[in-house]
Amino acid sequence: MRPLVGIATIAMITVVGCGGDSPSDGDADVVPAGTELSSYPTIVDVNDALAGDGLGCELEYEGLADADREISQCVLAGEPAVLTIWFDPAIVDEIVAGGAPGLAYGANWTVEVTSAANARAVAEALDGAAT
Repeated sequence: MRPLVGIATIAMITVVGCGGDSPSDGDADVVPAGTELSSYPTIVDVNDALAGDGLGCELEYEGLADADREISQCVLAGEPAVLTIWFDPAIVDEIVAGGAPGLAYGANWTVEVTSAANARAVAEALDGAAT
């Protein structure tokens, strides 16, 4: 397990660790072969892209980072959300392998929400995928 940072990380663990809605077909979305997932340099860039698709939220903080990630949280479409830029994209692979519902992800980012429906909306807005 990687070192944890403050309340945002606790919120992230809570969101990832709890159930929530699952996709209606019961299976995780599969990224088609040859599809390149999006990448973003900062949390602000992720939020700007979400806002461009009508899903932006007011970040509680900007630039909170440790050795592994930059992180923030907000309320997105009525649900708590944890937005993370991972400095090592292999960490995203580890998180996705866990198959938690309510996870949108890209090459170097994750957005964790409560419902699979919101995760799919985020994934679509950010050119990513969802579990």
